[in-house]
Amino acid sequence: MNGESKLLDGIDAATALHHWDELEQAVVTLAKLARHDLALMTPALGSGLYDGEAFYNAVSSLLRGNARSRMRLLLTSTASLRAARLLSLAHRLPSHIEIRRAPEDSDASTEMLIADERSYLLRLHAQRNEAELGRESPHRAQQLGTQFNELWEASEPDAESRRLSL
Repeated sequence: MNGESKLLDGIDAATALHHWDELEQAVVTLAKLARHDLALMTPALGSGLYDGEAFYNAVSSLLRGNARSRMRLLLTSTASLRAARLLSLAHRLPSHIEIRRAPEDSDASTEMLIADERSYLLRLHAQRNEAELGRESPHRAQQLGTQFNELWEASEPDAESRRLSL
């Protein structure tokens, strides 16, 4: 049994994560669980958690494997995207990945990854190695999805990601 399945086996309710390796494992697993939609809100896309090869490959597989799949990236800080691996994927698959900047008054410390509004990872303080993980927790995932969608609708397309693609 690999570590990924061990982390999520039998989890139907929220589980607290406290270590960086658990966070890395969880984001890769959520990307692999997604069938149609990934929604990511983060202050730091290139921070390492979402810049690893395993996460990149899982997202790439999702987006290339389903013509209707999509990923929405909502950035909550003005951090540069230059080092973010997902940016290169967004340039290759522009109809599948959209990048926006959240309004300036949004909470820049919260981070969430939502897979198909069924599973989620929530970090209330993105700079800490602590998170709440919910697998097959559609009620909570939909609540977070509603919050994400409200911010998404109030956001603007990210000008930096468009400039970097030219």
